[in-house]
Amino acid sequence: GSTPSGGDRPRTAWILSNYSEVLHRVGRFAEASGAAERALAILERENDPNGLLITYSLVALGTSALGLKNLTRALPVLERANEIRSAKEPDPARRAEARFLLARALWEQGTDRSRARSLATAARDEQHQAPDTPARTRALAEIEGWLASHAE
Repeated sequence: GSTPSGGDRPRTAWILSNYSEVLHRVGRFAEASGAAERALAILERENDPNGLLITYSLVALGTSALGLKNLTRALPVLERANEIRSAKEPDPARRAEARFLLARALWEQGTDRSRARSLATAARDEQHQAPDTPARTRALAEIEGWLASHAE
């Protein structure tokens, strides 16, 4: 048949999540947030809401919400991303990514700064377990810089 089956919807979500990441790099957080919200809505409907795939949209949305200083939005999605990745993600760099974002959101909120620091420390330790790539080197430098400037 010539009617689209809708099987491309997760792919659309993937494209939107990636697009949102590109927008983050240029500081266009409001647009990034819109793309990430759309991606998340697709995945909530079409995929396992507790699966690893959804964490890409959660992380994208959490990153844009953090960029917009919208902690009410950032915290629940980053808690969820961290929970799923902690349980299911085999790649330590991806576990670390969710942990460090959550740490930053918690620190900004200011109510649980000791948890924020311990999450960031765990993220650093996980990055140390990840394969040595330029991306890991950047992520590690960012976490270590954050830890140094966010002492108790």
